[in-house]
Amino acid sequence: MLGNHFDFAVQRVDFAATWNIFPFLMLGVLLGVIGALYNRFIVVLLRFTDKSSRLTSVQRAACIGATIGLAAWFEPMLVGGGDNLTQAVLSGRYALEGLAILFVLRFFLGSWSYAAGTPGGLFGPMLVLGASFGAFFGDVINRASPNLGVSATACAVVGMGALFSACVRAPLTGIVLTVEMTGRGDLTLALLSASLVAIVMTMALNSKPIYETLKHRLLDRQALAKEKVAPIRDGFTRTDA
Repeated sequence: MLGNHFDFAVQRVDFAATWNIFPFLMLGVLLGVIGALYNRFIVVLLRFTDKSSRLTSVQRAACIGATIGLAAWFEPMLVGGGDNLTQAVLSGRYALEGLAILFVLRFFLGSWSYAAGTPGGLFGPMLVLGASFGAFFGDVINRASPNLGVSATACAVVGMGALFSACVRAPLTGIVLTVEMTGRGDLTLALLSASLVAIVMTMALNSKPIYETLKHRLLDRQALAKEKVAPIRDGFTRTDA
């Protein structure tokens, strides 16, 4: 209905480089650790905002929005869903230092935005993080061992799917979505390898899938709210009796 085009334009690379699986396995290990840290950081910030009892939900969202707005004042591309940043990374517009700065800033800005409790998501920010770290990893490997012929673009694409798999623990979903958005079906083996390794790392670190964690958090808050309401209802019942 929207046309026969991909969400992201990705330049093709040497076919032989995509079958060198070892660098992608290393990337999967690192993204597994990063995924576990990202999930943990999101939960920590959510708990931090929950403890801000002196502020209403609107006031908390306003404070967080003010900090994000300040970042947008100086660098508008840093904020938002991140599709423009992901495309810029996949197009090779950032040097090694820029990729490192982008990854660090979006790691904190994305988690901080989600802690506001306003309507939003995690999928787009995950793609930015995965792509920027993947491209950063590819550039580092190329500088250290140029003979390996590792493609930073391929690493960026694989990073998108691997980080999603690490955070959500749904590898097939992450692989299919990444291939659909980029059209890079030739990277399926690399995506599968990196995603599975990333999941093993998150399991070893005892990191639960982020959406499952958020679901249990919501259920716990609903149960706590019912416990607070129950004594009031019992009081009305006794009074009526």
